[in-house]
Amino acid sequence: MKNILARHVVAVALVTLGCLFWLFHLLNGGIFFTIAMLVIIPRNELTRPFPNKDLLPAVGVLILLVAAIVVGKFVIPKPVSENLDRLITQPVTISALWFVVLWALYRSFQRQRRELAITG
Repeated sequence: MKNILARHVVAVALVTLGCLFWLFHLLNGGIFFTIAMLVIIPRNELTRPFPNKDLLPAVGVLILLVAAIVVGKFVIPKPVSENLDRLITQPVTISALWFVVLWALYRSFQRQRRELAITG
């Protein structure tokens, strides 16, 4: 139980740190969200072998992500990119994101705690 609570407290701190980075217009703070999501995944799920049936969708999502980055870097005009940066760093956007992610972390905590109680 302590392990689950500690992981979720660290995840909340990382999400809050990522939101603060975005609030101060440091867009590299998004990495904290990724680290937070990796922190809350139980160790047995991280060390489990990757199923072959999930390989094709994972590669497809990776290709789409790379394509979106390339399109964003070379195709989208600079003023649109600046407007997007301005939208992302708005306090209203950041606070809404923060509340939604904290709610999702709380639900994850409840689910993992319930699973631990069932397996005993």
